Order: sequence, then C-alpha cells, then structure tokens
Amino acid sequence: MEKKNLAYINLSGQTIKNIDYLSSHTNLTELNLNGCQNLESLVGLWNLKNLKKLHWHECNWDELSDLSELTSLEYLSLSNSQGDEELGLNIDAISDLINLKHLDLSFCETIFDFSPIKNLTKLVQLDLTDCKIDDLELSDLNNLKTLKLSGCKSLWNIESLSKLNNLENLYLDGCLNIEDLGPIANLENLKILDLSDCENLSIYPENDILKGEELASFLNNINAQQ
Repeated sequence: MEKKNLAYINLSGQTIKNIDYLSSHTNLTELNLNGCQNLESLVGLWNLKNLKKLHWHECNWDELSDLSELTSLEYLSLSNSQGDEELGLNIDAISDLINLKHLDLSFCETIFDFSPIKNLTKLVQLDLTDCKIDDLELSDLNNLKTLKLSGCKSLWNIESLSKLNNLENLYLDGCLNIEDLGPIANLENLKILDLSDCENLSIYPENDILKGEELASFLNNINAQQ
C-alpha cells in the first residue's frame, strides 16, 4: 500500500517538531498526536481535508488557528491541553469546525473563553470535565446527547441547559457552586443524571414547572432529604 493511501497514523509520544510531511497524506481520516509537546508547526495539517478524527492530548499551544482548516473533523480531543497561564488557550478556531460531533476539552484549565462552542450545532458529545467555567451558552446545541461538566467547581449558571431537549446523559458531579436545578427540570430524555458531590444544592423547581415525571420525583426526593 502506498503511503498516500494511509487512513490512520499514530504519532503519539513522539518528539517531532513539525508534521509537514503529512500534507501529502490527503486520504488520512484519523490522526493521533497525543503527547507531541514539541510540535512547532501544524502546516502539515492544512491539506488533510478528509481528516475526521484528531487526537491531540496535551497539545500545550496558546492558540489553535491552524485547526480551522480541518472542516471535515467530526471528532476532536484536546484533553489536558494548556495554554499560557495569563493569555490562556485560545479555541476561537474551533467555531469553524461545524461538522464536529464529539469534542473533548476535559482538564483544559487555561481556556478562559468557551463561546466558540456555541456554533457547533452538530455536537452529540461534549466533555468539559474539570474546566474553569462560570456559566455556559449551549442553548443552540440541540443534537447534544452527552454533556460532561464533572468537577467544574466554578460553574453556577446552567440556564442554557434547559434548551437541550435531546440530552440523555448529564454529569454535574463535583460542581460545587450549582444551587438551582430548575433549568434541567424539563429535560424529559435524560437517562443518566450525576449530581454526586454537588454540596450546595439548595433551590429546587416547584412541582408546577416540572414536565418529566421521573425527574420531578427524583428532584423532590433529594429535596426531602435536605
């Protein structure tokens, strides 16, 4: 098989500084760059118009503008990637990846602006575990089925979640500042709801605004135990 026909390349853990040679692999659909912390150039990605999956844990770049060319991406994992402590990790380029269905930004502690995510209306899974988030605007992500906000200790405003009518799995465990569960009361398709270690839950929706009977019962049971 000729190199140009490669569909998957795994370079995880390599000390490479550039990936220019990948530009000829135009049939590539999946690329693993996990742990490639010495990369200085991403020019090699620009021609990968068929790339659908990119794994790049611990990328440690300040901004990701080169990723905006990967408009066919459906899966992007940048878990545990950190930018400059003051300027943060700029994810503006992600807003151009309109075909993304799975986005993993878990443990990315230096992302200060999450607003680019709101444009990703095809997202089915979003993982923001242990990110520093106060509130989120996700109301346009109507296809979202799994949302992981575990350990987001600063998160307090979950109002936009009320619009996620197709949400099935919601992880809010360890979200210490969430008090009001009202916004999730009428998410009738929820199958998994993790509220473990949410120590400050104190405000619960009134019965007359609850539409999902199972969720209403669940929330009332929690309330009765306080």
